[in-house]
Amino acid sequence: MFYSFLDLETTGFSPRLNDRIIEIGILKTDETGNLVESFESLINPNRDVGATFIHGISAEMLCDAPSFDEIASAVIRILKDSIIVAHNASFDLKFLKHELTNAGYDNIDFPFLCTLEIARKKLSFLPSKKLECLCDYYDIQYENKHSAMADCKATYELYIKLHKKKKINIKSFEILNIQKNIDSTLRTITRNKYQKIAKQYISPFAKIIKKLPEIESNFDGEKEYLSILDYILLDRIVTDKELETILTFAKDFNITKDTVLRLNKNYLKIMIRVYLEDNYISENERKDIDKVKKLLLLEHIDTNELINDVISENYHIINCCQKNNYEGKSVCFTGQLNSKINRTPISRKKAQEIAFSKGLIVKQSVSKSLDYLVMSDVHSNSGKAKKARNIGITLITENAFWRMLGVQIE
Repeated sequence: MFYSFLDLETTGFSPRLNDRIIEIGILKTDETGNLVESFESLINPNRDVGATFIHGISAEMLCDAPSFDEIASAVIRILKDSIIVAHNASFDLKFLKHELTNAGYDNIDFPFLCTLEIARKKLSFLPSKKLECLCDYYDIQYENKHSAMADCKATYELYIKLHKKKKINIKSFEILNIQKNIDSTLRTITRNKYQKIAKQYISPFAKIIKKLPEIESNFDGEKEYLSILDYILLDRIVTDKELETILTFAKDFNITKDTVLRLNKNYLKIMIRVYLEDNYISENERKDIDKVKKLLLLEHIDTNELINDVISENYHIINCCQKNNYEGKSVCFTGQLNSKINRTPISRKKAQEIAFSKGLIVKQSVSKSLDYLVMSDVHSNSGKAKKARNIGITLITENAFWRMLGVQIE
């Protein structure tokens, strides 16, 4: 007999509402408690990823992840001779069965144990039976909350505590990384693998810097350059076509490498100054700054130092943003928005109200007449995002959109 400790991260709460699995983690033990196998992967749901601020998974992380169909056979092979152990098992199992049915595996039932139900019986005096609270109660180390493998490990440790069994050293298992009998051609991607790939990222600006001259002539097109940059960065992606636009502009004005990097830094300072209008840089804004910094080949600059420089310089803002050119434009929103105003999440309805108050035309769906499609992550695979890409609609991140409208967010 085997026990498979299972955790899933999902786009939402109900597969009946088209929510999907976006990460799976499994730790398999034999009946004596020895860990014999593990499996984990991010999963591309082919839709919007939902609340990134909860599970920490962005659409970009899932671009190269397998679909559930691709890993379904491996998941069944691991689980078929196991009792599944999960925290709030009914939640995980309804998603698992739904995904397996969609993948062509019907009428599969798994025996299971639920640590949430066990805790409710054995620890009725505790006010909360959330996994995090139970780990606090038992002094179980619980890092990277709401990641599938971390939750699997926490559930394993919790199960041991609830049954007063002797646990084995889970760290030694991590080093062994046992994955028996899994097809070596099976495509998976974990959070750690994604982070390693992301660290190897090379800014697209590296491509054009090589093509620019060393010796500079007089240049008076700073505002024009920053305006081009502002438009290109609406979706926080720089395409080859957009790079060609920048390169053409740079060659027309005979701009040097150093000038491009200086102007990129100026753009970043302008962006920080806009975010500092409320005298506060939120975590969401800092992530956006770091993302743009990476895109602009400015990773070597410390973000905190740059923010302090902007504060001390009282940096002059060149009006490069599209701040007054959006009235009468049409906008549509897709997916879960992650920004907040006064610590309150911006709902779809609230976002539409703000856009309307700023003079934009709010639309419910994507069509050729749409000007902007706003989303938290432009790598989203929502139906609206796919359609917008196909017909050439401008995609814009929510951070860039609120900045364009002059709305202070957290």
